[in-house]
Amino acid sequence: MGVTHNELRLYDTHDGGKTWNNISPSENVQFQDKLEYGKDISFTDSRHGWVVRQNLDKTATVILRTADGGQSWDVSALPSGDHVSSIQYVNPTTGWIMAYVNLNEQDQQKLLYHTADGGATWNKVAQSSGMTSNKSGSGLPDRGSLAGMSFSSNNQGFVAINLDNSVKLYKTLNQGKTWTPVANRIQGCPQAKAEAQQSLKGSSASYWIPVLCYGDKAIKYNGLFTNDTGTQWNGVPLGLSSNINSIIPGRTFLNEKEGWIITETGMSRTMDGGRRGQVSQATKCYL
Repeated sequence: MGVTHNELRLYDTHDGGKTWNNISPSENVQFQDKLEYGKDISFTDSRHGWVVRQNLDKTATVILRTADGGQSWDVSALPSGDHVSSIQYVNPTTGWIMAYVNLNEQDQQKLLYHTADGGATWNKVAQSSGMTSNKSGSGLPDRGSLAGMSFSSNNQGFVAINLDNSVKLYKTLNQGKTWTPVANRIQGCPQAKAEAQQSLKGSSASYWIPVLCYGDKAIKYNGLFTNDTGTQWNGVPLGLSSNINSIIPGRTFLNEKEGWIITETGMSRTMDGGRRGQVSQATKCYL
């Protein structure tokens, strides 16, 4: 998957990578930036998928969808000016998009859209006030910037927001119509920033959020883990750190215990959530 000359190139394989099939949408739909899974692209199976073309120069944000593995693509759109932060489907018909409109350098009006027909139509189910206040009918704040969003099949979901050097979490139990804050504990982290959430293997309700913990000279790597789609969170220090100017390493987990980190020097594995305290103490696999 990639963008070449503003055209999306999308391929799939059914034989472990021996051969690849071109399932790219029409070249008439222009793209500017690379796509990220969970933000710009989502598939529920080999046939049903969705691709977001973010708005260009105040044109509408376009949502492309396929129900035949990319042999054909249909198009729908969000209002002009909306920029997509996250897209997620829980089955071929039901999905959510979290979008935003920048209010200033730090704050965003948040807008949540829901579809029950595979993306043919999108209905706005919640939004923040758009006036940089802390109050809105939905419970979502204007203040802060979106880090990620996820839902489970029972209409329960969560959203992570970076605000005032901390991570704020909100949950919903009614498809996203209303949101309430959720407590989270990140010990010893005066400046925290969440990255996009990742799902954990084996449960549609289990996720983790990578968290960067900034100090004067170093970054420590923490994680927030949930097994109930964001109702409760467990903050875990991963025992990893790097220089403040270093490239942020890639981190992924199968569950709260087993995970990997990729750095400039190699790949390390942990079986205890990084609790042994040092990258060098984890099992290392050099690339």
